Amino acid sequence: MFKFGFLLLGFFILITSSWVSSKSPRKIPGALRFLNGRPYAGFRGHRFNIPKEKREAFEKKYNEADYEFYFTQILDHFSSNDSRTWNQRYFFNDEYYQDGGPQFLNIGGEGPESYMDVTYPELPFIMWAKELKAMVFSLEHRFYGKSRPFTSQTVPALTYLTSRQAIEDIANFIRSMNIKKNIKNPKWIIFGGSYSGALSMWTKRIHPEIIHGSISSSSPAQVTLDFYKYMETCEASFYKNGSYLCGEE
Repeated sequence: MFKFGFLLLGFFILITSSWVSSKSPRKIPGALRFLNGRPYAGFRGHRFNIPKEKREAFEKKYNEADYEFYFTQILDHFSSNDSRTWNQRYFFNDEYYQDGGPQFLNIGGEGPESYMDVTYPELPFIMWAKELKAMVFSLEHRFYGKSRPFTSQTVPALTYLTSRQAIEDIANFIRSMNIKKNIKNPKWIIFGGSYSGALSMWTKRIHPEIIHGSISSSSPAQVTLDFYKYMETCEASFYKNGSYLCGEE
C-alpha cells in the first residue's frame, strides 16, 4: 500500500511539473517569449529591466531629441464651436521603414511615453517593425507626460480626460500623419496593453476605415460602471501583503 501511494505521489508530481513547464515561456534565442499568447513582459516591459551596461550602450546610440515631436491636437472633438488646440507629444522612428511598409502606432496609457518605445530593439513591435519594414510611432495620452492641454489639472480641465476624446485623438493623429508623411497606401496597425489595449480595440471598431489592424494585450474589453471588483482585489492585496489593520483601513 505504501509503495502504491509513493508511486501515485510520483505520478502526481510528474504531471504537475509538466503542467507548470507548459505554462512557462520557452527560452528561444532571438525569439519573442510568450505566455498564454501574450508577450512575456507585455509590449513594453522589457525596457524597464535593462542591464546597466546594455542601457548605457543604447543611450549612446539613440538620442531622445531625435525622436521626440509635437502634434497640434484638437481639444474637444465633439464640439464644432470649440476651436482650441494643444500640443500632443509623440515619438517617431523610420529607420526600418521601406516604401509600402506598414505604420505601427503604440498607444500611450496612464503615463509618459519614451523614445525607447520606438527604438528599443527588444520590444515586440520593434522586432516586428524590423521584419515588416514598418515606420513606428508612439502617441502620448492626453493629460499624461508632456501632453498637457492645460497648465493645471483642475476639475473643469479634466472633463476633457475621457477615453472617447482619446480615441478621436488617435484617429486625428493617423489622418494627419498620412498627410505629413505622404503615405500613399497606409496600413496602420495600432498596439496597446491594459487600458491602452482597450483604446486600440475601440479605435479600430469605431474607425475601421483608417486602421488596418489592432493588437491588444491584457486589455479590459468590457467597460463596467462602478467597477468595485477592482477595489476588492486591492483590498485582498492589502490584507495579504500589508496587515489586517491595513486592509480594514
